[in-house]
Amino acid sequence: MIKKRAITIALLTVLTTVSSVMGNYNTVKAAPLTGQTITQSVPQNADETVPSELIGLDKYITRNSNGTLTLDKSTALKNGYQNETVTWESTYLDSLNTLIKSGELVTDNNLNIENKATTNSNSNIITAAVADKGVTVTKHFWWGVNRYLSNFESIKVASTLNALAIGGTTASGVCIAIGTGPIGASAAVITIGYIALLANRIDGYNSGSGVCIHMTKAMVYTVRSQ
Repeated sequence: MIKKRAITIALLTVLTTVSSVMGNYNTVKAAPLTGQTITQSVPQNADETVPSELIGLDKYITRNSNGTLTLDKSTALKNGYQNETVTWESTYLDSLNTLIKSGELVTDNNLNIENKATTNSNSNIITAAVADKGVTVTKHFWWGVNRYLSNFESIKVASTLNALAIGGTTASGVCIAIGTGPIGASAAVITIGYIALLANRIDGYNSGSGVCIHMTKAMVYTVRSQ
């Protein structure tokens, strides 16, 4: 009788614990463990500003008939823009043009850049079993990029960056980890301090709904909550 009572108490304890944990989440239907794709809209924000050294450079950017963007480097240089700035902008536009040609991005005559389709892939048991908050999507500008990370993606990316900070990595490694696409010189070595601080900012600004990382020339970034 004592043994049966002990088992009953233990079972009730387990059920109470599970109920308490699950109460912190919104339950959704389980997705296939191979992942599910959710179409999402790109958040609209007006607080992104052009870095001071890039202000006015858009006057020298032309939208071509196929939607690609070209910088008139010689004219920009003649009008006082630094060679480093002009070179970065031209290289960045080249990376955008690759996405434009593939159909992933579309542009207009005002140099607005839109994602043709945005998705968030939930590919593990945790995200399949509970509701994520925030979106995971990329918004491009001619001067940089916004990378939105949902709650779960923020946690994952921060963890990845902390691992990279142990051994160091390149600009390309950081961009791949975040999911921004090329921003700076891909082979440039990024300091451990930079990587660790970025991971810390992502973790600190994620209040449960994810973050937005705004990144531009020289891998300069700001992080805010979604």
